[in-house]
Amino acid sequence: MYRIVTDFVQIRDRNDMLTEERMKLVSMILIAAVLLTGCTSALPDEGNSMPEQMPGDFAFSVHFGFGGKNAIDSFRGIVVKDLISAGTAEASLTFTNEEMASIYEKMKEIDVLGPKHFAGDSRCTRVPAGEDTWKIRMNGKERTIRVPLQHCVTPKDAQQMIDLRNWVLNIVKEKDAYKTLPEAEGGYE
Repeated sequence: MYRIVTDFVQIRDRNDMLTEERMKLVSMILIAAVLLTGCTSALPDEGNSMPEQMPGDFAFSVHFGFGGKNAIDSFRGIVVKDLISAGTAEASLTFTNEEMASIYEKMKEIDVLGPKHFAGDSRCTRVPAGEDTWKIRMNGKERTIRVPLQHCVTPKDAQQMIDLRNWVLNIVKEKDAYKTLPEAEGGYE
C-alpha cells in the first residue's frame, strides 16, 4: 500500500511539473500575442486606411522631379513647373469635384495611406537620386509620404506612387492653365 501511495505522489508531482511548465509556455505565448497585437492594432487609429467616401476636406500635394521643383498642390490651388535653367513657373489650378473624386479613388485603390515598402536594392542606386513628397489631408489629419527614387529597380509600392503621380500630372497637363506655362530650357546633368 505504501508503494502505491508513493508512486501516486511521484506521478502527481511529475504531472504538476509538466503543468507548471505548460503554464509558463502558455503565459509567454499570451504575452507575445498581446505585445504583437498591441503594436499592430494602433495602425488604423493612425489613419492608415482611407474612408469609403471622399472626405469633404480631402486635399493633396505632390512635389517631384529634380530637387522637388515640380508641384501639384490642391491645398493652394497651384501647379509649379520646373523650367530647369529658366527657374520655375506657377499657374492657378482647380480640380473639379469629379477629378478630385477620381484622384481619391486612385489613392484608395493602392491604399496610399497603408503600410508601404519603398526600400530597394541598395547595391544599385541612381545619381542624382530623386524623391516624390506627397502631403495628403482627410478628416482633419495630414500625412506626409516620402517616396525615394534612388534605386535602379523600383519597388512595387514606389512604382504605384510614381504611376499615381503621373496619372494626376496627365490630368493637370490637359488644363488650359498648365498649357500656358513656358517650356523648360536646358537640362540637368
